[in-house]
Amino acid sequence: MKISIITPCLNCDKYIYETLNSVVSQKGNFDLEYIIIDGLSSDKSLQIISNFQDNLKQKQDLLLKPRIEMKVISEKDQGMYDGIAKGFKLATGDIMAYINADDYYLPNAFEFACSIFDKYPQISWLCSRQCTTDEKGNIIFNRLPFEYFQQDILKGYYGNQLPFIQQETTFWRRSLMNNFNYKKFSSFHLAGDFYLWWSFAQQTPLYIANTFLAAARTRPGQLSENIFQYRKEMEEIVGKEKISLKTIYHLWKQRHLWRKKDKYKYLHTNKILFYTKKEGWHLPQE
Repeated sequence: MKISIITPCLNCDKYIYETLNSVVSQKGNFDLEYIIIDGLSSDKSLQIISNFQDNLKQKQDLLLKPRIEMKVISEKDQGMYDGIAKGFKLATGDIMAYINADDYYLPNAFEFACSIFDKYPQISWLCSRQCTTDEKGNIIFNRLPFEYFQQDILKGYYGNQLPFIQQETTFWRRSLMNNFNYKKFSSFHLAGDFYLWWSFAQQTPLYIANTFLAAARTRPGQLSENIFQYRKEMEEIVGKEKISLKTIYHLWKQRHLWRKKDKYKYLHTNKILFYTKKEGWHLPQE
């Protein structure tokens, strides 16, 4: 199995090395294609990326698994999602994901994701426990999602009335992008990730692995701080909906279930996978 990871970067020299290392240090029975899209950084980001690529080439002969191919493109783009779209179009892996230049993957993330996709052909996209750190990397929040209902994704509830789908933990089969609208995706400044999830949810449900695949770093000046503009772009995708009393009750019930303990969540959904030594990754209701 081959996995393709895309990292967009613009002036992120303080964190980019940790992100790069979290990708290429992954171990497992897969091939890795790593595509970095730099938007003409004016700090030391590109120098760090180039040095990292040179060091990787020197060590490549010593690496048995995974086999790593690292590609770097540095040119002006029309925004983060325009850059990510370039990476998506270049990707050739069976499994895809993207991670921003200030976030990072946790050990064994790719091996876990690949093993789940290999075992369950009906699973086409996957996320994990949510994990958020402060600027220094200290974990300040973690949570097992309850369930991301397809219709609720399509209506734009996650990120508004319900918790977000955390992008850095999400992996998907490349086949989901066969008819993807790259031009539309590139036009977004903030909510491109939601447009991606909205496109996937039209095809298949999202599953959750009870493990940590990645961490999102919070720091001053992030694009995600502009939540009002983010939700305005979401509204462009899903339109406005007049929420009924039935919907209000449905959302209240979902928020209640999200606050429950993990073992309770297992009893109310068939979309959470967990790992045991005897069975490996499996769904609780199998």
